[in-house]
Amino acid sequence: MKVIQRIILISLLVLIFCMSFTTSNDFSQDLGRHLKLGEIIFQTHKIPKTNLFSYTNPAFPFINHHWGAEVFFYLLVKYIGLYSLTILKVLVMLLTCLFLMKSNKKEGSVLGFSIASLLFFPLLLDRLDIRPELFGYLFFSLFLYILFYQKNKKLLIFIPLIFMIWINTHITFVFGLILLFVYAFFNLRKKTKQTSTLLLCSTVALCINPHGINGLLYPFNIFGNYGYTIVENQNLFFLNSATFNPLIRYFFIISPLILISLFILFSRKKYEHFILLLIFFILPFWQIRHMPFFVFVAVLSVGKVAHYLSLIIKIHKKHVSIFHIVLTTIILVNSYLYISDIYYHTFDKKKEFGLGFEESQKKATDFLLKEKLSGNLFNNFDIGGYLIYRLYPTYKVFVDNRPEGYPAQFFLQTYIPLQENQEVRRRLFNKYDIHTVFFAHTDMTPWGIAFLTNILQDKSWRVVFLNESIVIITDEKRFTDIRDSDKFTSLINKTENYIALLQLSTLFSLMDKKEMSMQAFVKAQKINPASCSIKRTLYNNLQSIPVYFLQSEIKSSSWWCF
Repeated sequence: MKVIQRIILISLLVLIFCMSFTTSNDFSQDLGRHLKLGEIIFQTHKIPKTNLFSYTNPAFPFINHHWGAEVFFYLLVKYIGLYSLTILKVLVMLLTCLFLMKSNKKEGSVLGFSIASLLFFPLLLDRLDIRPELFGYLFFSLFLYILFYQKNKKLLIFIPLIFMIWINTHITFVFGLILLFVYAFFNLRKKTKQTSTLLLCSTVALCINPHGINGLLYPFNIFGNYGYTIVENQNLFFLNSATFNPLIRYFFIISPLILISLFILFSRKKYEHFILLLIFFILPFWQIRHMPFFVFVAVLSVGKVAHYLSLIIKIHKKHVSIFHIVLTTIILVNSYLYISDIYYHTFDKKKEFGLGFEESQKKATDFLLKEKLSGNLFNNFDIGGYLIYRLYPTYKVFVDNRPEGYPAQFFLQTYIPLQENQEVRRRLFNKYDIHTVFFAHTDMTPWGIAFLTNILQDKSWRVVFLNESIVIITDEKRFTDIRDSDKFTSLINKTENYIALLQLSTLFSLMDKKEMSMQAFVKAQKINPASCSIKRTLYNNLQSIPVYFLQSEIKSSSWWCF
């Protein structure tokens, strides 16, 4: 039996490895800015306390709560290479999983833990980009182990030290505070002196950061100046109604298991674990970005409940062995779905199993630097972080993807109105001396679509560069407008990534080039007919045609895409 249990645990590590050993086709929105900040901090030995990278709000105060991770990222890339960040991500996730396994050792069965892991680990998939938050996952799992799942209280002395590192790495240290407060609540009466000392030392340790008490309080103040809503800060109900995300639907499907587990934990007077599970179950409903912390708590708590149930049911050993084998097989099959990219290609995730990065934006920035386009750049929110990485200090950005790095009024009164209203755009372009637009045309916000539609119809602006993710537009007359050439057709012919073709298809549609839009879409369909985006597009386009059996055929054969 122990051999089979070890095989299951190794299989779980393989699953985490397969989920983590992936890289985005392009930089994530934040990574470029993190690398540039890490470089600046390392070279100057100072942490910038203002926006720095934007010509629109260069002096706006900014609290950098992840500077330590940025320096670490920069040094890895400088001395090893970009691929080292993927290796780092894998190692951090494996360590996180190992701490969870260690926490399970005395509190539950391998079977219960494995079932819970298989159920909940897939919910991590949308939060496995390379970002400072990864360190928060590791520290969080370590806190769970030290505070709730081991009896050697001597390890508590490490809590303040971990806090000191955590607060200088990522803002998720606030979840460590939640764990500490829950622990203190249940232990203050029994171990008053020890718990009080732990709270005091932890508070002092958390104040050891470049911003002192302001850094400690920052998680509670960050949304006081937040003029732009990003996807990761949205609640699950809104996202489920506004977007297609199979993981959100999966979360709702397995939520009854959490409710049952809460009931069982409460009835067995496991109040600590009941409160932890309840708090971290609620958090993703508020903001989807907190999903991983829920997963780590759920894996242990639901695993514990599964262990209780197994003791009550008393399954025959022979059946348990069969169940172990089936469970191991399911875990390995899941691993194969990630290794083979079937999952990513079906649900159109811009990830692949492997090592390295593809910078589709690099050719665009190379073009910009080579041609030395004049004036300031106007760029959209999504691409700002990468532009900082590639262009600073030669060019500064109009905006980047830090809502907290700009006045809330800037987004509400400048950034969004500029894109929605042509008169506002002309006035602000003149004010900021903007002659070049560097736009990630994957931006599907209503104002982003409106901006592209309007400026692409303005004859005074010329499209001078286009690839699968970036369009560069300028009013400089020395350039030829590539819309008048065969470069669009050539771009479609040489593009082999189906997601890139779908993005081009959307852009051509905004340009009112319907034939090219259809050409790009048809090629994407031939490359990956299993794509959910393609199936939904086909279904929606058929709704206006009286061929209802085709609609039913598409939906019934790919129900997981709708």
